[in-house]
Amino acid sequence: MDQETRKRLESAGWKIGDAGEFLGATAEQAAIVELRLNLPRAVRDRRIRRSLRQEQPPRLYPSYQDRRRHLRGSVHAAQRKASDRLRTAGEEAGTR
Repeated sequence: MDQETRKRLESAGWKIGDAGEFLGATAEQAAIVELRLNLPRAVRDRRIRRSLRQEQPPRLYPSYQDRRRHLRGSVHAAQRKASDRLRTAGEEAGTR
């Protein structure tokens, strides 16, 4: 994010941070969340750099599809956990 956009958002009251700060996670938990968010992007970027279509890597790497499915599941699990934490925090804030 460029500095101008960051300043504009902060002046409007937005907080800028990473996923770990957003979730209120420990440093170790934040590192795991960041890894789970970045790993699928890295796999996709590598596939694109090598000019491969989505259906090609499974043929090159027999277990690639299983890993890809597993990685996608990990990202969805991390998103569900974040959503659950937000919902719980919202419910707690509403009951106070």
